[in-house]
Amino acid sequence: MKTYHGWVDDGGNVNVTVVEPEAHAEPLRLDPVTALCGHTSGAMGWGSRSPQSAQLALAIIADALGPQDALRLHQSFKRVWVANLARGDSWMISLSALMPILMALDVEVMHDELEKV
Repeated sequence: MKTYHGWVDDGGNVNVTVVEPEAHAEPLRLDPVTALCGHTSGAMGWGSRSPQSAQLALAIIADALGPQDALRLHQSFKRVWVANLARGDSWMISLSALMPILMALDVEVMHDELEKV
């Protein structure tokens, strides 16, 4: 199962990778997808409601679900998950743990959009 992993190295650099064990491949750096929506120049982070946290949320969702869902859900995902991670601590989330969070946020966002009509 695909897994996302973030950590800060000894030099203070933020690292985020995607691991796909089924592919028997090395971890890949998560693309910050700045061309999709550049909250930052590519910097990602967590533990706050910062632009870096928004960029991380966008990148994870774009990788997991695609660009349209990422644009629609990333601010909500930042608020409920990314911002609540401990700043500076490492974290990991599998696709199977991520999907229920994104499904709940999708319902919430759709409800909010319907109320505006």
